[in-house]
Amino acid sequence: MREIILFITLFFMSLSGVFPADTNPDGSIKILPFSKNQEQEIRELSEKINDLHKRFLEKLPYLKKKKLSTDSEYYDEYNVSRTFELGSFDKYFLVELIDVKFSGTALGSVSFRNEKTRMGNRKLNTKTVQELINKNPASGTVEDLELKITVTDEGAPVETVYSLKTVRDPAMRVRLVRSYFYYLFEAIQRIDRKMMTEINEGEVRINNIFRELK
Repeated sequence: MREIILFITLFFMSLSGVFPADTNPDGSIKILPFSKNQEQEIRELSEKINDLHKRFLEKLPYLKKKKLSTDSEYYDEYNVSRTFELGSFDKYFLVELIDVKFSGTALGSVSFRNEKTRMGNRKLNTKTVQELINKNPASGTVEDLELKITVTDEGAPVETVYSLKTVRDPAMRVRLVRSYFYYLFEAIQRIDRKMMTEINEGEVRINNIFRELK
């Protein structure tokens, strides 16, 4: 999720130096338009993302057969680990996962989450969840893409949402779409590796059996 952290940093940097020309008559901040090159990249990324969505649905029968998915959801914790930060005694429990909801035979939503929980006896445990979610992948567009940050400590969760429709800087909007593409591509690669492992193991078993034939 380093791409996400970088996105947030650059987003706040992009808000510095706001002038009257950067606001709408109602006082809201203007959303800067894409350049031609950025529009082209968004179109290309959208096409690639749509293709990946189709590839994912093609793998759904396999996932269901292996009980890796139900009719309504695919959920995979692909990275669970413990870590620490340099210069600190704090320890963290990390979980990276993909959560896909289905709407009939279509994708209902696709979410990539990074959950980071600070563990310790002397400090209050804090959980930070970064979620990159496409709320409507079946639309064929990336307009419903958003980044949601939720921080939970002793009080109520504090949630901040950065939507593709509201982020001012067009470069940051491109980065958001690009990050979603990479996470989706990596998720399909993990499924492909599972399938290839099963195929290779099956071929080894068959070769061993046939070797015993006269």
